[in-house]
Amino acid sequence: MFKDGKSRVDVAIELDIESYEAISVFHDYLQLINLDRLVTTYQYLGINLSKFLELFDMMKEEGIVTQPASQPWQGLFSQRKNLQDWRKNQDISTCDIMLNVCI
Repeated sequence: MFKDGKSRVDVAIELDIESYEAISVFHDYLQLINLDRLVTTYQYLGINLSKFLELFDMMKEEGIVTQPASQPWQGLFSQRKNLQDWRKNQDISTCDIMLNVCI
C-alpha cells in the first residue's frame, strides 16, 4: 500500500488498525526499501528536526549537497569532505547535529 503512495492514515483505515500499528508497518516498509536510517535520524532528532532541515537548506545553498536523489551514494565521500571543510568555517553549535547523525 505504501508502495502505491497511500498514506499511513489511509493504510490504518483500510486495514482497520490503530495509528501506532500503521506507523510500525510504515517503519518496516522503510527498512525494506533501505530507508530505515531516515527513520532513525528522525527519531534521534525529535523536536530538533527543524534545525536539521535549516542546516540541510544551508548546505544546499552552499553547494555541499549536490547529488540528485536518483544517485544518493555517488560522490558520498567528496560530500563528506565538503561538509567537514564547511564545518571549519561555521559556528560549531549549528553543525553538531548534522555531524553527529551523518558522519
